[in-house]
Amino acid sequence: MNIESSIQKFYSEIRFPGNYSIENLAYYDDIVCNKYLDFYDQCMSDKTTILDMGCGTGLITNFLARRYPKAKFDAVDFCDSIDQAKQFSKTHHIKNIRYHKKNIYDYNPDKTYDFVYANGLLPCVPDTTRAVEHIKKFVKPGGTLVFGVYNKMGKIAKRFRPILYASKTLYLDQEAVPWDISFSNQEFLDRFLYGWKIEKIHPSIGNYFVDTVNLFNYKNGGLTLYKFTNDTNA
Repeated sequence: MNIESSIQKFYSEIRFPGNYSIENLAYYDDIVCNKYLDFYDQCMSDKTTILDMGCGTGLITNFLARRYPKAKFDAVDFCDSIDQAKQFSKTHHIKNIRYHKKNIYDYNPDKTYDFVYANGLLPCVPDTTRAVEHIKKFVKPGGTLVFGVYNKMGKIAKRFRPILYASKTLYLDQEAVPWDISFSNQEFLDRFLYGWKIEKIHPSIGNYFVDTVNLFNYKNGGLTLYKFTNDTNA
């Protein structure tokens, strides 16, 4: 079994990021106190077309689609976890998401989007450069691109500090994944997004000291969100 097939099998089994309820989403109706979800929420503003590459069980997209019912979402994943995302949408009458169960490289719509994100996808693909280049082409000029990747310092710190994971799914994702890549801040920016305008990084101090801050972000495995604007063709 090759790496890609192993990854597909692994995430089809653990269904990352796991189960959630409509009450979990409703909890953030007034104030989005989860800093990661709030990051995505703040990216929406006037966005009407959104693409989620590697949606998993659909937590982020169902969260956003419920809050922004006039926006149109496409969600892509080749793992069985997408079936759970789709069922959640159907059960709770979230009708503005179209699901595509396929490899991200097989998703080639003849359109671009206001907002494209891939949360936790890049650390799990063998050819990161290919994945980034494929995803970038779907961001329209002036549009927003968000990547969620794991920072090396957070991963290193995690080795030396005990973590009580909230669920078995989170534990398996951090400790048993068959393929896992992390990046320093500068490495990620220089290798993959050179020429793109960086708008915001979380966690950071004013978009600086990203590696240092992630030494204290070990409970999330150093998960770091990067917001870019596509001004390359604007």
